[in-house]
Amino acid sequence: MRLWLAGKSETVVRYLRAWDTVLFPAIPPYKTLQFTAKSFLFFVLGVLLFSAIGTLLPANGFIGFDWVHVFSRGMRLPFYPFWTQYVYLLTWPVLVGLTLTGISVALVQRQASPLAIVLAFLSLPVMWTLFLGQLDGLALLGCIGLPWLAPIALLKPQISAFAFLAKKRYMVALVVTLVVSCLIWGPWPINMLNYRSYYAEGRYAQDISLWPWSVPVGLVLLWFSRGDEDMLMLAGSFVTPHVIPYNYIVLVPAMGRIGQCSAVLAWILSWTPLMSNWIGPKGWFLGHLFPAVLWLDLYCQRHRGRSWRRSLCKNPTVSD
Repeated sequence: MRLWLAGKSETVVRYLRAWDTVLFPAIPPYKTLQFTAKSFLFFVLGVLLFSAIGTLLPANGFIGFDWVHVFSRGMRLPFYPFWTQYVYLLTWPVLVGLTLTGISVALVQRQASPLAIVLAFLSLPVMWTLFLGQLDGLALLGCIGLPWLAPIALLKPQISAFAFLAKKRYMVALVVTLVVSCLIWGPWPINMLNYRSYYAEGRYAQDISLWPWSVPVGLVLLWFSRGDEDMLMLAGSFVTPHVIPYNYIVLVPAMGRIGQCSAVLAWILSWTPLMSNWIGPKGWFLGHLFPAVLWLDLYCQRHRGRSWRRSLCKNPTVSD
């Protein structure tokens, strides 16, 4: 009997290991961030520099609207995590500093070219996040520091939540954060699912979520994105129940992993939601082109060893 149980347990272990390899493939897409004295100094200097720039961008209600009217007052909208109410302790310059430093660290982590860095900073999601005074830049910073900064990544979980699917320890951090926070504040994630009930005007015109019609396609994209944090968030952007183009700031660092021509194309596409000024509200949905191009390029690199432009080109030696 004991031999039979031992055999069964070995079979279960092999089965679990096989699925572990399938769900969490060991394919690090870029250099893992090392918390060394050098990287800490880079982070501190970045925060100081960009915070100084933040003092030159006064949050007067036109710039930093959400910061002035919500976050700086310690307010928390019902569909935000409870720890959002403490963001006011950062101050406006530090919020700007952390947002821009997070982008910088993420781009350096991905060994982005100088052109990709410039394009990333000038993309619509970055500009829009800063203009509004939103917290998505902090969520990006949290993604960089996973699993330890899981609560920060969940400040704006519309897209960042999908980064937790990349590794087992990230998922453990997600479960621990949710369990502990629910024990303290109750089942707050349920409120996030009812976000539209809090808007007097209903769905925002800028809300370009394709939920639930995109779920079948999104699940396929997520399956082919296993193990890659950037690809998972790019795929997740198509299935999240609520997304506005400035939420894409957590996707912007992926521009550092693609060729320069593709980065220019992605930058142009990041601004396409503004076509709504000419073609009407449906123009906002052009924003999906930005993550689509990024995901396709990373997919082709992962499975074919070259960018999507080279995959479609008859001459594989054409420079990207």
